[in-house]
Amino acid sequence: MKSRWRIAIAGVGLQVALGAVYAWSVFRVPLAKQFGWSISEVTLTFTINIFMLGVTAFLGGLWLNRKGPRMVALAGGILYGLGVFLASFSDQKLWWLYLSYGVIGGTGVGFSYIVPIAVLLKWFPDRRGLSPALLWVDLERAR
Repeated sequence: MKSRWRIAIAGVGLQVALGAVYAWSVFRVPLAKQFGWSISEVTLTFTINIFMLGVTAFLGGLWLNRKGPRMVALAGGILYGLGVFLASFSDQKLWWLYLSYGVIGGTGVGFSYIVPIAVLLKWFPDRRGLSPALLWVDLERAR
């Protein structure tokens, strides 16, 4: 298998793994019940996460151009995992949930999200439809 196809497969795998962020809806009601928070308060965590995704995807794209995709994807994966892990310590501290899963986790998702899209466009100039297909896979998974 050619090297660039391994990169494409890794990109799809990265997008699938990052799709875990959309599982937040499963946690809303149990978190609200467990800690006495409102659904709106819990949902704000996801809003912060997705906002950070948008901001840091832009910053990650700039960083990607200087340091390369491996560094940005690795940092993003570590930050997302750290955000999820730290969120487990948010017992009765809503602000901690916002900071850990919202800000730290969202930053990780943003850094990682941009990598497959940008890399596939650069490494597959002869197959420009591959990157939109990757986005389609991501959007289908979000449904």
